[in-house]
Amino acid sequence: MKKILKGQRGFALITTLLVLMLVSMLGLAVMSVAASNFTMTGIDNISQSAYYIAEAGVNHM
Repeated sequence: MKKILKGQRGFALITTLLVLMLVSMLGLAVMSVAASNFTMTGIDNISQSAYYIAEAGVNHM
């Protein structure tokens, strides 16, 4: 019985570390996409505001 367990020593630690790395990489990818979408939304809002200000200026003339 000890011979079987001796060969698997550290297997759980390595498996846990690999799973943790995969979950961390997935989390970073999700955060990157969320940050990109947040930035694009801000740019879109600024662009839309500029359009409406310009449109109001044209209509005022």
